[in-house]
Amino acid sequence: MKKILIFIIGISLFSCQDAIDIEQAGELTEDVAIENVTDMQNNLNFVYSAVNNSTQISLSSIWTDEVGIGFANGGQGLDGDYLFQMNAGSNFASGIWNSSYDLINFANRLIKSSESISPEEGEEEQAYLNILAQARALRAWAHFQLLTYFSEDITDDNSAGVLLVDFVPKTNDNLPRSSTGEVFDFIIKDLDFAETNLSETMTNPIYLSQDFITAFRARMALYRENYTEAQGYAQQLIDQIPLSQPSTYRDIWRDEAAGEVIFKLERTTNDGRIASLWQSVSNRIDGSSFYEVGRALFNLLDENDVRYDVLIGDESIVDPTYFASNNYLESDILLINKYPGSEGLNRLNDLKIFRVSEMYFIKAEAQINNENLSEAASTIQEIREARYTSNTPSLPSYSNSTEAWADLLEERRIELAFEGHRYIDLRRIGPKANVTVDRDPKDCDFSGICSIPNNDYRFILPIPATEIQANDELSQDDQNPGY
Repeated sequence: MKKILIFIIGISLFSCQDAIDIEQAGELTEDVAIENVTDMQNNLNFVYSAVNNSTQISLSSIWTDEVGIGFANGGQGLDGDYLFQMNAGSNFASGIWNSSYDLINFANRLIKSSESISPEEGEEEQAYLNILAQARALRAWAHFQLLTYFSEDITDDNSAGVLLVDFVPKTNDNLPRSSTGEVFDFIIKDLDFAETNLSETMTNPIYLSQDFITAFRARMALYRENYTEAQGYAQQLIDQIPLSQPSTYRDIWRDEAAGEVIFKLERTTNDGRIASLWQSVSNRIDGSSFYEVGRALFNLLDENDVRYDVLIGDESIVDPTYFASNNYLESDILLINKYPGSEGLNRLNDLKIFRVSEMYFIKAEAQINNENLSEAASTIQEIREARYTSNTPSLPSYSNSTEAWADLLEERRIELAFEGHRYIDLRRIGPKANVTVDRDPKDCDFSGICSIPNNDYRFILPIPATEIQANDELSQDDQNPGY
């Protein structure tokens, strides 16, 4: 019988609740739940289950410009999220904050419990270290997610970061915000340990691998604007993993092929129906889609591009009179199809965290930063050549870096749509490309609110109000600017 560790998670990481100090008779705590390497493996599976990217996907699609209002919208998001509202009570902020610290807590409990285990030399010790490597890499990933959304300035080591948690907290523990640099130093130590001890046989993309570590380092260096380092890591993956061609690319989104996927979150039950963010029933005409593919995004797609088929559902109705229509919400229906369903369940699909196409974009960013514009154009063109079935666009030519940044941002918008990148991309690249949120006017004419400045404070999330209220080490003075 598997031993499953009981974890207790409150509404806030360090909230104080007398009720959770009660010890129930027969309660299975970590000191007895994890007694050997087999128990460690069972509980590592539980840690994996805490990895979640759905709130990031929701934020990047609904709050920015990936979606438009669906013809079956009953008011969803129209009084808040879709209107760029963001405050310390936002579900986006609390969702990313809480899920990240849940993952950290689960990983820390496993790491702490492992200290009492003395594996035998040989295979058992290797398995022991491999499990710890995965737990520490997942802990690093959660801290990186927090810095990505909550760091005051992810490129500045001295800026306010997040709570660095390397232990199992008690209910009366409180922590201040560590600096961004301190948290990154901790992340790198975890990644170094993981890289040294992670088994080379880990190749299934639903588990961490050496390729995951490399991709993680590439994205982290990019966000930090350490471009040379980022390009080096990206190139390692480009050299060994080919871009998927159209037929395989389609199968990736049906979860029928791994293709260029480096790491993904496996979803096999009702709880994993990611497309429920946009559709009440299914991705069909009668499926009550309250959000659809935003018209401005759709206008970038080419029918010769496999991504057109992946993004737009077979039942979509593309109205040629769209711009003249006064009733376009009924006559123009652009169903989101990137998550068409798997495991016999509609709207349920694995969540792709790293694909090799992102590594090409990282390489191109480094090239643009170094003013190697023709090289950047060639790198972006490689993605287009892999995605087009015919009539591939000609090699782009940039007269200046602003044009190059804008083309890169546009290509990322198409390739990475509905994968959780757009919000961060607009913050990182938008000012360099002179581009901000881009909604078609008809997707916002009900409110007249179509965009916000690309340097708006809301492109950094607020520390959740529940955390500030419950954590004695935090006050409103520790809140991110603007909130």
